[in-house]
Order: sequence, then structure tokens, then C-alpha cells
Amino acid sequence: MDCAHEGCDLSKKLTTKLNRIEGQVRGITKMVQEDRSCEDVLVQLAAVTKAVESVARDVLYHHINHCVADGIEKGDKEVLSKLTTAVEYYSKI
Repeated sequence: MDCAHEGCDLSKKLTTKLNRIEGQVRGITKMVQEDRSCEDVLVQLAAVTKAVESVARDVLYHHINHCVADGIEKGDKEVLSKLTTAVEYYSKI
């Protein structure tokens, strides 16, 4: 992720969250293989879903506040169209 502004640790933050999600998914796979209860699996799936949504919000926030803002400052006329596309994808989550 392009993160040229001062003090940005977005890549580290997202990597940490994604690694945690990856571990949760492996745990769910193990639960299914061990024939754990549907309720337990559903609880863990809900947790993973929320975690993925959190990553998506972080990326969208960064996109708006940095990528789009920078594009507007530079006079990029396509930046709002790209933002619309990003929001459309995000809203389908």
C-alpha cells in the first residue's frame, strides 16, 4: 500500500490483522475437521467476518483520506470515479 505520509504504519497494522484472520480461518478449518458444533463454528465465522470488515474499513479510510485527498490536491479528475468504484465494492461486503 502506498503510504508516503509521515507516521503511517498502515501496512504493519493491516499485516497484523490479516495474520490474525489467517490464524482464525485455520482454527475454523480445524474445528470443521474435528466435527465441532455448528454453533461454535458460526461464532468463529462471525468473528472472522467482523475482522475482515475491519480491514476493509481501514483500507477504505486510508484510500479516502490519503489517496483521494492527494488526487484532489493534484487535480486528478478521475479520483472521484475511482472512489465511487471503491465504495461500491466495499458496500457489497
